[in-house]
Amino acid sequence: MTHHRRSLYRDIHKAVRLMLHTLVGRASRTDFDDPSEVAALRADTLRTFGLLESHAEHENTHMNPIVARVAPEVAQRLDDEHDEQTLRMHGLLELLDAGETSPAGRGHVFVVSLSRFFAEVESHMADEEELAMPAIWSALDDDAILAVEHAIVASIPPDERMQWMRWFLPALPARDREAMLTGMKQGAPPEAFAATLALAREVLPASEHPALERLAA
Repeated sequence: MTHHRRSLYRDIHKAVRLMLHTLVGRASRTDFDDPSEVAALRADTLRTFGLLESHAEHENTHMNPIVARVAPEVAQRLDDEHDEQTLRMHGLLELLDAGETSPAGRGHVFVVSLSRFFAEVESHMADEEELAMPAIWSALDDDAILAVEHAIVASIPPDERMQWMRWFLPALPARDREAMLTGMKQGAPPEAFAATLALAREVLPASEHPALERLAA
């Protein structure tokens, strides 16, 4: 059934999907016999995993306690899966750094393991959208859900917020992206809005730039 109420998961999950898809693609293209390429992949992996851990912390703090009021077994499973994901990410980094096998062989194992992790995260996010969000809808009205969203955004440091924007901007449909940027123009400090527009020009195709210039006017 289609829901038209605000979802706390929908947009952030679009960004996570694009971010993980990009990392898996980067890993697949990496020449693991080239130390500079492996170092670049490791840096990307660290950034991605750092954002994933932060995302899970926000869900554990702001959302899962609400889910637990209505569907405690769902909340517990999601908490447990967050813990498992943290362990999996640590294991993937160890695999990337390990030297017991040939670089190329190690690299292929890493790519396959990362792909499996991506699939597990996808399944987890689907459960959050199909099981956890309906529980939140049943527990909170729209104003309360918006307050939770504002609390999450307020808890994110500015530098991390810009890291997320790098994925939000290309992950959202044009209409949703324009609505988000319009809201920022009206409510965010001018320097924050200008920095976000500059990032948008960097990460979006040229075909999207006219809409950005209209927002900048």
